[in-house]
Amino acid sequence: MTYKVLEFYAGIGGLGYGWSTSTCGPTAGHVSDAFDVNANANRVHAFNTTENNCHVSDRDISRLTTADLDALAADAWLLSPPCQPYSRQGLRRGATDARAYSLLGMLDALPEMQRPPRYLLLENVLGFERDVAFARLAATLTAGGYHVAPLVVNSQQLGIPNSRPRFFMVARLVDTQWLVDRYRPSPLATSNTIAAYLRPDAARARAADLAMPLVHLWRQRSDQYDPVWPSGTRTCCFTKAYGTGRPQGAGSVLVTPETDAWAEADLPACPLSRFGLRFFAPEEMAAMHGFPATFTFPDDISTRQGWRLVGNSLNVAVVAMLVDFMLDDKPLY
Repeated sequence: MTYKVLEFYAGIGGLGYGWSTSTCGPTAGHVSDAFDVNANANRVHAFNTTENNCHVSDRDISRLTTADLDALAADAWLLSPPCQPYSRQGLRRGATDARAYSLLGMLDALPEMQRPPRYLLLENVLGFERDVAFARLAATLTAGGYHVAPLVVNSQQLGIPNSRPRFFMVARLVDTQWLVDRYRPSPLATSNTIAAYLRPDAARARAADLAMPLVHLWRQRSDQYDPVWPSGTRTCCFTKAYGTGRPQGAGSVLVTPETDAWAEADLPACPLSRFGLRFFAPEEMAAMHGFPATFTFPDDISTRQGWRLVGNSLNVAVVAMLVDFMLDDKPLY
């Protein structure tokens, strides 16, 4: 049996990449359709998935009826609903936020479906698990016979030098034991260095956008930045606010190799200039999010648009691990 997989709130395709790069996913089925209302995200997604027959649609998820969902006849749903209702940087209106309505509508439709999905995988920010939206989700799935496993995973646990703790939920109608020990990430995983994720060609092409101008450096105190070196093994979580002039909490900035040479020269007017700070290129952020080396952006997607799109995305490697966890019902021994 070949599973039909749907990607809801698809963004730039991180969920689909997670499925296709997992061990179990490609042999079980493929992502046939992806839905998102963000035009730029859809363009990037389609630009990178031209060879895998995935149809990228801008159809509004909030308008999908029970009949529509049944007609799609999917075996697995992959979902990354809007995080703003639950984010610490938002108003935390939760289920009362209009951006949460589409997910709640899908929950209302699920018990009425003639052909509900066999598997579900959902990603969101920490805080979602404390909201009434998750309580409704878990109750609906449990009442429908699903076995639900809520998890919190940080990409750093997989040896990736980027901290992105996120809440995940996997659910399935298969009545077998969850093989948690087989997929439990090691909290002591040794991270690769940041240098392994740098993309010099992309950085050179975007050099004018990545360099931090003096007006940007003077605007904030130095302790608002999170500087990291290529030899380091940690970066802070990148968000859609990256590069906007509000550095705190938006993501790390790179200290470039030219630092030593700059230190020997006359110091510029701003002391921070000696460190050659630059932003990470969207391609470098995508690499730390687990997207493959072939992943790229159309030429007319700006650096700022790329930052926002990746900041709104998720970690592909974590999703791949959880896809295997979700599909694996083989005994441990």
